[in-house]
Amino acid sequence: MKADIIDRLSERLKHSELGEEQSFLLHLVREKSSLDTIFNTIREGIVVLDEAYDITYHNQAAQELLGLTNDAKGQALTKFVPELKVNEMIPSENGFKRQELEISYPEFRHLICTIVKQDEIDGYIIVIHDNTDLHNQSQSQNESEQLRLLTMLAAGVAHELGNPLNSLNIHLQLLNRLMKQIEGDEGDEARELLGVASGEIERLDTIIRQFLGALRSDKPEMKAIELTSILREALQFMTKEIEDRNIELEISIPERTPPIEGDETQLKQAFFNIMKNAIQAMPQGGKLALLCTGDDDFINISFADTGGGIDLNKIGKIFNSYKSDRHSGTGLGIFIVEKIIREHGGRLDISSAEEKGTILTISLPRLGKRIRMISTNTNQEISDE
Repeated sequence: MKADIIDRLSERLKHSELGEEQSFLLHLVREKSSLDTIFNTIREGIVVLDEAYDITYHNQAAQELLGLTNDAKGQALTKFVPELKVNEMIPSENGFKRQELEISYPEFRHLICTIVKQDEIDGYIIVIHDNTDLHNQSQSQNESEQLRLLTMLAAGVAHELGNPLNSLNIHLQLLNRLMKQIEGDEGDEARELLGVASGEIERLDTIIRQFLGALRSDKPEMKAIELTSILREALQFMTKEIEDRNIELEISIPERTPPIEGDETQLKQAFFNIMKNAIQAMPQGGKLALLCTGDDDFINISFADTGGGIDLNKIGKIFNSYKSDRHSGTGLGIFIVEKIIREHGGRLDISSAEEKGTILTISLPRLGKRIRMISTNTNQEISDE
């Protein structure tokens, strides 16, 4: 407000004779212009608010950081930055308060805001520091350390499990040789049971190898792949457990999808982990729906279960390692999925309601070809144009 008055005075002074008072005011105008130049060259954002928390001044950095419009003066700061709780930040007396916040507009940023109150100022000054790079670097370092510890843990667990699995496999082979000496229906039934046991051991070994592969620090081995076959293989791998849990399976997968660039082994592990979580969320049975669709930019795979859902207070923590509500869970499933999808340039969206279920959607970028939906049937086709 005061700056606007000085600007209007400046225009009038240009067309009048200068007295002592006018010279003094012109001096103020020049100082104001110099301060504007200084404030607009610094990296920190500066916003001045009046007693009603409306904007009276902002510099160029604040406009860019907060997405302020050219007519922001006179408007409430919370209109542009609802995440900033100005009324909670006001110091009780001369001094300052500091608040960290994340904003998503005009782009994702992690900001440190310091609000200053001085008797000489009819209002408040907010200094805004963009801490995004440092914050992201710290998160990246923490994640790298988590992955290092996880890889060490997984390697140790795999070693401890591998020895008894190998021993079991050897003894089953010996039993199978002995069973060949038994003829008749009893021998056939025993050999069939041994075959089932051998298959389960092989399945456990596959789980361990895929788990270690998903945790390795190497980047995914990217190549052109088609998702339908990978989804069907993951489903086939989980079929027995789905049937044992009395879970109804609803599948809507196209005959083929346009190719994406990805690591087949890692994506299969991601699908496996999601279905495993969904199955464990329905111990008394339920329904698991799998839907694959596409648009011009992404192939979308949704997994919907009718389990207990995710507590709203815990949904922000499920991407952290070792966070699980199940006593038997490690909390690694979604952590691994998120890592795999992020390294594929995709995104992971979760929608959940307590006592109703959870929908987890993976969106993987396609190779830039336009696609269209041919049919809405189960055997629909997502085709290239």
